[in-house]
Amino acid sequence: MEPAALHVSDPSADLDELISLAIEDAVDDRASDVHFDPQDDALVVRVRVDGVVSERRRIPKKLERSVTSRLKTMAGLVAAERRLPQTGSIAVLVRGEQRQLRCTVIPTVHGEHVALRFVRADELPPPLPELGLGPAAEEMLAFALARTSGLVVVAGPPGSGKTTTAHALLNRLNTPERIVMTLEDPIERTLPGIDHVAVNGPGRPTFAEAQRAVLRAAPDALLIGEIRDAETARAAVEAALSGVLVISTLLATDAASSVARLAELGVERDLIAGAVHCVVAQRLVRTLCTHCRERYEADQDVRALVGGSASDTVTLHLYRSRGCPHCGDVGFVGRASVFEVMPVDEDLRGVVRTGTTDEIAAAAGRQGMPLLARNAMELVRSGATSLEEALDAVSDLLG
Repeated sequence: MEPAALHVSDPSADLDELISLAIEDAVDDRASDVHFDPQDDALVVRVRVDGVVSERRRIPKKLERSVTSRLKTMAGLVAAERRLPQTGSIAVLVRGEQRQLRCTVIPTVHGEHVALRFVRADELPPPLPELGLGPAAEEMLAFALARTSGLVVVAGPPGSGKTTTAHALLNRLNTPERIVMTLEDPIERTLPGIDHVAVNGPGRPTFAEAQRAVLRAAPDALLIGEIRDAETARAAVEAALSGVLVISTLLATDAASSVARLAELGVERDLIAGAVHCVVAQRLVRTLCTHCRERYEADQDVRALVGGSASDTVTLHLYRSRGCPHCGDVGFVGRASVFEVMPVDEDLRGVVRTGTTDEIAAAAGRQGMPLLARNAMELVRSGATSLEEALDAVSDLLG
């Protein structure tokens, strides 16, 4: 379907209506974010639905600066500042429901790129059994969360659902008997009974200042929103070693590579081995539309790829996407998580201290950790997703 062009004859036209239309369309499409992307000839509105970005409409170039300035004003940002990135938030009413959006403005050579991400600040994360971990992985995580100290890392690439999983783990610890706090930049959602602390930015403490204050309050559990630099990496490890149960997210390919990533950020391997008790790695795959998915018989090559025996005489049926009105002709509706959970026990700690990423992965495999790629293929065999979607999600892990 061709994107709709917005032809507005009067540059002083109602910009709020124009922006509201783009946001309403995104809500109707179940989008996670909306991008106002400056290009040579237009300001292009693009949305991300189930991880896939597509163009929705084009705003005339002559309105670009007016639209971006209006968006910045709505987000409480400085409209005249066009050289530096800015971050704010926008509250809008869409079809009678209040929606919160995080607004990020990034200067580019073609103009200012404005990204709006829907934030469900008051929405509770799913309970642990609803994450899709599976019984064995859920039991491993429950054991790690039962400890009184240590670091639980949720790892994955950008947009893999790490924050949702981290908040689900944190909410599992949210009981009247525990003091639970967070250090976040920005705060993604607020959970009743948990003290959220926003760090960095105007009027806020620095991460280091907030960390010192929070640790003096002696929390039982602490969420550090993301380990993104040497300061947060060392803070997470030191807090975990000082008697606090710490949960944090980390950009890493898989569970085993999380160790190398922490080491790259300047944390000594001995400290990593002593602090980290469990690593959860994850990806997201789109789930097939149950109204139109198409069943087919897998050939021998596909059977071997998804984990079956090429010589097995039992017919293996898989599903692929087709497209119908229910799914907007894309063949998929929603997404499912693919996990691997790596508990770090005494045997594995020795490998963490000195081993390579491959050696850590091999040792975890010998202890029974199902790999991300294998778990993705289980979703293919169950009919939840297609082989092509699963391969796309874990292609970097297949060598």
